Formats: sequence, structure tokens, C-alpha cells
Amino acid sequence: MDYSVIGKNLLKYRKDEGLSQAKLAKESGISTTAYRAIETGKAMPRVNTLLAICNVLGVKIQDVCSPVRKLENVKWN
Repeated sequence: MDYSVIGKNLLKYRKDEGLSQAKLAKESGISTTAYRAIETGKAMPRVNTLLAICNVLGVKIQDVCSPVRKLENVKWN
């Protein structure tokens, strides 16, 4: 799987919720550095980590792993 698919979807859902990377990471129980690596497609999260992130965002893992949605006007970080 292309890690960037997960990362780009996480970015969209995080922005939709108005969360910073640091706040989402803290609420998910991971470091900001680890979350940033996942969101930028540099790392693949373990299933339990991805589930924790999805729980904070209120989305399903399937939503995060599906093809990237259109990301208009989204800025990284």
C-alpha cells in the first residue's frame, strides 16, 4: 500500500476537525514526530496506532485507507 494515501487522508480529516498534529498525536497516544511521519507518508502506522488515530478523528480505518479524496486548499502543517 502507498503510505501517502493514508497520510493524505489523515491530513484531510485532521484539518476537518481543526486539530493540530501535536494535539491529534497526544490524544492518540503517540509522539508528534511519529504522527508527522505517518501523515507525510514516511511511515506506516501499526494497526492499533491507526485505530487510535481514527478514534480521535471519528472515522473508520477504511475511510483512511481508501483512495485519496480531493484535497483542495489544504496546506501541509
